[in-house]
Amino acid sequence: MALTSLVRSEFSVELEVDGITDRFQVANFESHWGMNEIPIATCALGIGREAEDGLVTAKIHSNITEFKIMRKAKVFFTPFGDWDDGVPWPGGEQLVFEGRITGTGFQKQDGSVQFVVHIIHWLSDLDFSSALTTRSHPTNPAQYTFPALVEPLV
Repeated sequence: MALTSLVRSEFSVELEVDGITDRFQVANFESHWGMNEIPIATCALGIGREAEDGLVTAKIHSNITEFKIMRKAKVFFTPFGDWDDGVPWPGGEQLVFEGRITGTGFQKQDGSVQFVVHIIHWLSDLDFSSALTTRSHPTNPAQYTFPALVEPLV
C-alpha cells in the first residue's frame, strides 16, 4: 500500500500595465480561450488597506486613473515549490496573458469588493489591421471583395 505525498505549491500572479511603474498583485485571474474567438481575461485587484497595520493603502488607489482603454497589459505567473511529488515548477515568472485593457469596474461578492480589469488578447490588434472586416468598415466587406472574384456582366 502506497502512501500519498503532500505537494505544496505557492504562486504569485501580477498585472503589469503600460505606463505604470508598479505591478499589481492579482487576487483573482480568469481567462477564456474559446475556439474561433479572441481570448479575454479579467484580473481582480485588491483595494483598501494592508491588514498588518491598516495604514498602507493598496497600489490601485494611487494609480486608478491610469487604467485607460486600450492600454497594454500583461499578466505574469510565478510559481514556487513542486507541481508534483519531487518535480519543481519551471523557474522564474511566466507570461500567461498579454493584451489591452477594454474596461474596468468594481465587483462585490460575499461582502468583499474588488477592482476588476478586463483585458482582450493582443490578437485583437489583427482585427484592426488593413484587412476588410465587419469592424473596420460600416458596410458589408463582401461588397468590396465580390467584384474581385466574379467577373462583371457586360
